[in-house]
Amino acid sequence: MEWVADEKNDLLLRSYMAKIWNRSGEEEDEISLTQFKNQLRQRSRGNRSMERKKRIFRIGYAAASVLLLVVVSYLGYRYLNHTEEIFQTAYGETLEIVLEDGSQVTLNANTTMTWDRKWEKKEERRIRLEGEAYFDVAQTEDGLPFLVETEDLTVNVLGTTFRVRARENKTDVVLESGKVKLDLNRLWDRVLEMVPGDQIHYSAMADELEKTQVEKDKGMDWMEGILWFEDVSVAEMFSKIEELYGKRLISENEDLLSRRMFTGIPFEDWRVARQAIELALGVELHEEKEEIRIIEK
Repeated sequence: MEWVADEKNDLLLRSYMAKIWNRSGEEEDEISLTQFKNQLRQRSRGNRSMERKKRIFRIGYAAASVLLLVVVSYLGYRYLNHTEEIFQTAYGETLEIVLEDGSQVTLNANTTMTWDRKWEKKEERRIRLEGEAYFDVAQTEDGLPFLVETEDLTVNVLGTTFRVRARENKTDVVLESGKVKLDLNRLWDRVLEMVPGDQIHYSAMADELEKTQVEKDKGMDWMEGILWFEDVSVAEMFSKIEELYGKRLISENEDLLSRRMFTGIPFEDWRVARQAIELALGVELHEEKEEIRIIEK
């Protein structure tokens, strides 16, 4: 109201009045500037009865401000002391990483890996994995353990090469060299040791555990840029492609889906991969956003 009473502000106040009249359709000469000021004063006096309620609200606002300050301070502390580094790959993308300890990791498409940068202070090297990755773990002078966590298990190694695939509520581990110990996320028979050539398939949700021996890890093909399918059904081939490209392949032909395949699909370029699929199956792919319908020729 002090601002309204100051004549130096009359020009701006008249402009404000004009906007109100334009909205209401009233003529400007129906009210003078003095009358307009008096109306503002009357409304101001009428609002004084609300002051007591406002004081109560101010106390609440002050408490909320203190709480907000505490939360912001906590988040700032967490940010400044953040110890995790996140690596991600998109659909159809691979990524090679050299960690601070000298270990080398190759991420497959559609994969997220979290690395704890305070590994020296914590005296362990810890990774969380969602997706698929190949690890070549470097040994440290003090023999710090290297841990890879998934929803199903934890891989505990010192220095070795292995592959981990954690998708669809299950984890596969294939050991290429060295020796690892698995800590399964279940209450009984938790610890399982692996030797080179071992392949472990485990699902904590379904409580399924399978151990086999393989001469060569066929799941390593993506690191060479080609997906090899040897004696697998078209349905299995589609599942792998969907996992890596985020595209849903749809076919209602059961004979086509059960057909056995022996073929290679280029991995890194979707347009080339699409052409290879069409040639291998003798079909056309009709793509609509993330859905692809299989049309037979």
